[in-house]
Amino acid sequence: MSISFQSFEKAALVAAFFISSVVSPSWGAVPNKNALVKTQVKAQELKIEEAKKKITSLLLLKQRPQALEIIQELSRTNLAPELQKTIIQLKLVVMSSFLSSEAQDFFELASSQYLNHAKVSLKNTQKCLSIDPEQFMCLWAEAKANSKSNNRYSLFLEKMKTAAMDVPELKPLILSLDKTQPEFVSLQLDPNSKTELYDAQLLSAILEFDRSILAKNYLLAKESLDKLQQIAPDYIDITIMRAQLHRHTYGEESLDNLYNVVTIYKKKCEAVSAEVARKYFFDIDFCRRTLE
Repeated sequence: MSISFQSFEKAALVAAFFISSVVSPSWGAVPNKNALVKTQVKAQELKIEEAKKKITSLLLLKQRPQALEIIQELSRTNLAPELQKTIIQLKLVVMSSFLSSEAQDFFELASSQYLNHAKVSLKNTQKCLSIDPEQFMCLWAEAKANSKSNNRYSLFLEKMKTAAMDVPELKPLILSLDKTQPEFVSLQLDPNSKTELYDAQLLSAILEFDRSILAKNYLLAKESLDKLQQIAPDYIDITIMRAQLHRHTYGEESLDNLYNVVTIYKKKCEAVSAEVARKYFFDIDFCRRTLE
């Protein structure tokens, strides 16, 4: 599987289906839980099931903010640790599901245009967000289309830090928006984690390289590149990343020999197909890397 959004079906009915498919763990047959704890957990499971019904109704009405409020209320209650993952799953589904097929159509256009048609991509993400506000995929597409100096980019970063850092699947994405922050350098990546939006092994290798460069762990950076070469031989950025590692390893005097690599990299990126652009959609720096 590549780094790409999954094949989202159309709109709110499917979002409601995903909500219903998020199941709470069953603790009735767990021997090391005493009767009181089992009773408490069962009551909390029922509370979550009731919340899921309300969330489903709200999504069918395209009321995402209200659905997220219910999830926030649940997360503030003293839930059993076993049920916390259920709440996080619900939050991911609510944030990433499309509630409008038209919005999804605009997103699918934007997700393949962000490199060579950034203005068109940005226009399509704005159309998506006007129809389906706060949709995470469209917000991410907007960040891809904007430059990092753009105010909307920084606003998205700050908003996601507040709204989604508790969702393990989204945390690496959010921290990758600003790789200079200490939280990114200390980020613990799990290539074997089960993810819905992207290939964890591939994204982990990419971010591990960036993290290792910042931490000046050049041996680990090389290992990450070797891993990338193995699992993603079509990943264009490997070329510039190897040059970046060379520059950090051998210093400024090596720069003269690397400018040709930058030129070749830029030409390859100009010719990237829509399919490849979509494949590496969740790499925020895809085809935008430098020797720094």
